[in-house]
Amino acid sequence: MCNREFVAPGGLPQYAGYVAFRGLAPETLMPAESRDTLLGRFSFYNAHRTQMLGYLVAGSDGGTNPGQRRYNWVWYRALTEKQLALVLTSESGERRQYSMTAGSLSGATRRELVESASSQLPRVWALLVEGEPNPFVQAIFDYEAPAMVKGRVALLGDAAFIVRPHTAMGVSKAAGDAITLRDCLAQAGSIPEALAFYDKLRRVEGHLIAQYGRQLGASFGAE
Repeated sequence: MCNREFVAPGGLPQYAGYVAFRGLAPETLMPAESRDTLLGRFSFYNAHRTQMLGYLVAGSDGGTNPGQRRYNWVWYRALTEKQLALVLTSESGERRQYSMTAGSLSGATRRELVESASSQLPRVWALLVEGEPNPFVQAIFDYEAPAMVKGRVALLGDAAFIVRPHTAMGVSKAAGDAITLRDCLAQAGSIPEALAFYDKLRRVEGHLIAQYGRQLGASFGAE
């Protein structure tokens, strides 16, 4: 039994209605047209129930000089649950629950992704999608634990709250949980008291972050 099921049995993450296709490649492999337009900019493309964004990140060895970096793009797309099931099925027929790693998308999904990019995105973005050899995907889910503590077991990070990636708070939320738990244990008179205080504080914070994420992602659910 996982810790989440022990602390808050029966609750499951709920699909939010859209996914994030992603690509990450060395900037030197970007198509020239895309590089000339996008490089050095944090870029967005917004349309009905979709969003594309991209930005530079450090290279695989941590390099940040021109020519050493990688370009990261994210394409949010609304998919039905039936479409999601196809996307999360590998070439061999293996079904995943939440995501597909780089290189594991089926050929049919890869082709659909490229074709949709060509018809739905500006050319500079479509070229990036077409040129990405190993796109990957994560489905977007919501989850809020009704309790973060049971006995001497405490939930932290995504075990307690799965929030939308638009908040850019996944790491800081988990760090906040850990810091708060440390402080509660140091200051309370007993472990049960510390865990009860931790649960009270972080459930409020987690709910606020989750609510903010749903607000940011609301446009993807609009028909």
